Amino acid sequence: MVVSPNLMERYQDDIARIKVALADHPKGMSITDIAKKVGIHRNSVAKYMDILHIQGAVDEYKVGTSKLYFLTSRLPARAVQKVCTRPLLIIDKNAVITDTNKSFTDLVGIPRDRILGLAFDSVPVKIIEAGNGIQVIRAALRGTEQHVVGRVTHSAGHQHAATLLLEPVVFENGKPGAALIIEEHEFHVPGTETATAFSDILNLLDEEMEYVIRHTPDGIIRFVNGTYCRAAGKTKEELMNQPFKPLVSAEDANRIQKFRVSLTPENPVGTIEFRAVMADGEIRWQRWTDRALFDEKGVLIGYQSCGMDITELMILKHDLLKSQELLDDAIQKRTVELREINRQLYAEISDRDKTAQHYLLMQFIMENAFDMVFWVNKNGRVQYANKRACELLKYPMHELQNIPFSAILPNYGSDLWKEQLNRTKNNQSIRGSNVVMISKTREEIPVDIVVRQLIYHGDEIVCCFTGLSPE
Repeated sequence: MVVSPNLMERYQDDIARIKVALADHPKGMSITDIAKKVGIHRNSVAKYMDILHIQGAVDEYKVGTSKLYFLTSRLPARAVQKVCTRPLLIIDKNAVITDTNKSFTDLVGIPRDRILGLAFDSVPVKIIEAGNGIQVIRAALRGTEQHVVGRVTHSAGHQHAATLLLEPVVFENGKPGAALIIEEHEFHVPGTETATAFSDILNLLDEEMEYVIRHTPDGIIRFVNGTYCRAAGKTKEELMNQPFKPLVSAEDANRIQKFRVSLTPENPVGTIEFRAVMADGEIRWQRWTDRALFDEKGVLIGYQSCGMDITELMILKHDLLKSQELLDDAIQKRTVELREINRQLYAEISDRDKTAQHYLLMQFIMENAFDMVFWVNKNGRVQYANKRACELLKYPMHELQNIPFSAILPNYGSDLWKEQLNRTKNNQSIRGSNVVMISKTREEIPVDIVVRQLIYHGDEIVCCFTGLSPE
């Protein structure tokens, strides 16, 4: 399946924003809280959290019925098994051994098949520092790196004092675990804990998309991955044991210093963004998440920094901001136009309301007039007759509509009607006295008549007003 660049950029941006939000809340956030913080739908956040959980980037714990997620740094268990050459045990969340390597079986003199499936407290490795060994294992399972002194017993009976490193890992199914790596004291060189104990595992990070650097409190680099080396245009040998000082402005350098000082045992993780000059002279935006490392007494022993290039993201944000400004201007202009249209519409509605009221009033007047009122079209057919006309002529309203006017006024035949119509075109009225109208019962009704031509919606209408003749 081919993933579009835009979709990949959106995915990377969403993941980065979620990590920033979690970095600001080291005690953990629920999916709902994350969704509100970063403005992403909670279903999408849930999927992202599953991905991050499988990657080992986050851990979770329950508070009541809610799951709270927090940042962690778990390495894939399978990858650790492939690259670690020191004695190794892979431990699952139940403190059961799920895998080991030849270095460990040689160290303890026990075949691999007899080790797999054992509970940790049944293997010949004992933690003699930091109290209860199971508590140390559980701390590693929860995502906290552990350095302790231990003792390894060979099947023949001789023992080895050793430094034990417990590194949080994640299995392919997303479940947490721990990798116990053994370093015998006779091979231990004081003062090189960071560079030695982690070298095998951190080699995994050379092909990561993110920059990874571990350095001392005064900035001396103890580990750097290949990704950062390529971006900086230098080899590992050139960067190792040198100060970690990105080429940034004086203002950003001051911000970075204050940012690292702000990291404490209570809040050890933070994120910062700045512009740095790269090896080719190009200025690129970078986002770094730093974790301050403290010993058991709370003394700062170093930093682990993970960074990524966010230049394209910042360009997109800038373009989005410009587009938003243009959109706001267009909306404001359109709003003014719509207000004017609404004003005109309200005025039109008001005029129509007045016209409708006037029409209803006129209709009421005609309907209740004492005289008979007829509207007759140019073809001489009745279009309207009022109540008075219906009463005197003894026609129901519907029977009067569309009948020839000559049926009730015989004197106005077709030819005479056309003649009368032409005479009324110049706003002239025609009057007639003692004109006979015929009712439905054939009764003759003498009336006086006034005929006037009107134009209604483009149609010629003749309005006839008739009143009973005094005779």
